Amino acid sequence: MLEQIDTILFKVISEKAEEIEFGVKRGLLGYLLYVFDRLAELSDIRDFHISRELFTSLATLLVNRIHLMVGFNKASFAEPKGFHLFWDLPNYLYLLATAVKIGLLPNKINRMIKEITPIVLSTLPQNPGNSLNLYWSMRRLSVPDWENHTGILLNHLIEAPLSGFNLRNREAQAMQLPVLATLHNGIPEGVKDGISGYLVPERDIDQLTIKMKYLIDHPTIREEMGKQGRAFVMEKFDNNKLGKKLEEIYINLITMQ
Repeated sequence: MLEQIDTILFKVISEKAEEIEFGVKRGLLGYLLYVFDRLAELSDIRDFHISRELFTSLATLLVNRIHLMVGFNKASFAEPKGFHLFWDLPNYLYLLATAVKIGLLPNKINRMIKEITPIVLSTLPQNPGNSLNLYWSMRRLSVPDWENHTGILLNHLIEAPLSGFNLRNREAQAMQLPVLATLHNGIPEGVKDGISGYLVPERDIDQLTIKMKYLIDHPTIREEMGKQGRAFVMEKFDNNKLGKKLEEIYINLITMQ
């Protein structure tokens, strides 16, 4: 399967590089992320030295094209509304860090880091998830001039409300336990209100107490919600199913070009 994706990828990038957009989902950053992943997989396989050379050439082409697009302001480095996993800025920094790690085009990469520095140091995300994403990507590069700003981001994260990306809610449902949580950020995406548990407004202690007492007094409801919760997470968050969906997305995005 990967060999088929590789063949399509080489064809698309070599023939349509100038037509591909910038970002991760359907663009150059996403292609470079895939190429770096494949290089990592092939790094310890001696029989694939030719493939490594091809992937390195492809990565070089993509880096040059990405640098050109940044120069023409084709990137969306401004923070999106709400948490966005595919925000260009942290993903761009992550890819620069990966290029540094493998020693790809060191002079160009250093120049790209210097050019992006003013944008990085002027960005203070409003969303805690975006702050964490940016902080993590900045730490991977470890640029001395960025240390003060990473400290500011860390303080911002410490003082911010808890993130809505809560794995514990899904783990509880997987164990057939009903969930009591709040209507904060992304929590409603991981809990079916009234079916696998109850969601109440933030800081509403009265509503939380009412729902908790109701579950204590109704063991049959607790048991049914537990069953519904496990069915929900097995359907929506099973790693095998998510991996298959991701593979299909890669194939669809590549064949669309």
